Amino acid sequence: MIDGTAKGILQTIKGSFSKHEVPLDHVFGLTSDTTNVMMGKHNSVQALLKTEIPHLVVIECSCHLIHLATSYASRKLPKNLEDLCRNISAYFHMSPKRTEALKQFQDFLKIDQHKLLSAANTRWLSLQACVDRILEQYDALKLFFTGAVFEDPSNTNDSILNSLNNPFNKALLHFMSYVFSITNDFNTFFQTKSPQLFILPVMVRKMLNTFLCNFVKKEHLNLSSDLKSLKQIDVTKTEIHLNNDHIYVGMEAHAILEDLKTKAPIEEVNKFYASCREFYVEIVLQIQKRFDLNEKLFDILKYVDPKIARNLEKQSVKDVFDKFNFLTTKCNMQKADNEWRNQALIDLKHFGVESEEELKNMPADIYWNKVLSMKDYHGNFIYENLEVVISVLLAVPSSNTEVERLFSILKNVKTDKRNRLSNETLNGLFHTKFGMQANNCSILEPNSAMISAAKYYKSNDSASKSSV
Repeated sequence: MIDGTAKGILQTIKGSFSKHEVPLDHVFGLTSDTTNVMMGKHNSVQALLKTEIPHLVVIECSCHLIHLATSYASRKLPKNLEDLCRNISAYFHMSPKRTEALKQFQDFLKIDQHKLLSAANTRWLSLQACVDRILEQYDALKLFFTGAVFEDPSNTNDSILNSLNNPFNKALLHFMSYVFSITNDFNTFFQTKSPQLFILPVMVRKMLNTFLCNFVKKEHLNLSSDLKSLKQIDVTKTEIHLNNDHIYVGMEAHAILEDLKTKAPIEEVNKFYASCREFYVEIVLQIQKRFDLNEKLFDILKYVDPKIARNLEKQSVKDVFDKFNFLTTKCNMQKADNEWRNQALIDLKHFGVESEEELKNMPADIYWNKVLSMKDYHGNFIYENLEVVISVLLAVPSSNTEVERLFSILKNVKTDKRNRLSNETLNGLFHTKFGMQANNCSILEPNSAMISAAKYYKSNDSASKSSV
């Protein structure tokens, strides 16, 4: 790569396509994180690509978007909570002595001896795992730091113990665990390798509804509304908010707050709810702002949904051809339309299911794999034109998690001790790793050609040795 500018990245991309003989007009989708160099409106990689590929579909990585939304919303919570998580992790990190001392309290309280986790800046929403682990070890940690303060009354020990002894902090940690689980579930859903982009608007709407129901009065909500209507709700208007007694903060946090209402000052209780309310407002605003979903595009992507396909809710695939003009050169539009209508009539037996409802709930990639693999009596594929259309829609990814996985694998392969590996060697190692995942080498059965080749090389090797 020449440099990290948009033009440099684009030149590298085009060079790779050229090397592998992939025409630019075969490129129809781009998914990336939301950095300006990749997704900016002007002179970014996507903007430059669109000048050369007008039909290019550009999708911002949904996992990055929800990570950023959650990160911004988390800033509305007291900063000492994240500091507590990081301080506890740092306190035990690289200290076997402290870890062994903690195990005594874990054994005494019969708590699993799990390691304290640290929040990683490069891991999406890793803070939830850190929070959950602290909550799991909460009582053991309190006992440990009580003893630590007695033996070594340092500022760090005092600060951690005071935070652990504050019941509002524990309630807020439970609240964080609850809300992070919602965004983490969304994130995990779109990290899958199977095509899920067509369901993105549904999942965003579901997540928005979940957050809105937690703090907005019901009369201001219409849970059956489309995503566009939900994005128009102005959550900054405090008059539409629920009062403190009705804000939902998760079951565990609610139980702690109910107990504290009779013991703690009302100001502290109100302060807790104010933090939760500010988080909810910010997370909704961030989702409304960041998930700017193109309605026309996602309406076209619905074609891959088995429910839409079986019900023929889309009467024709003409919309797809209008969006991707290059398809007219790849297949016959009328035949593709005929095949689209015929696939709705395929017998259930072909799919190995007993009911239409079971078929409609089948994952999109499995459904279309079964449809597009069908052949006629002459061995010809029945849906060869429709395959071109559906393949385009299935190929647009909802996130760039595959690239992120490559980065993680690269970090494990190219370590400090192996920092001189060439690109060719790395490429070979990557192909080997992914090849072994796809095909189990332990059950490889050599064919006749492989056996003949092995015998040939063995005989030649024996002949060369005898001549020596």
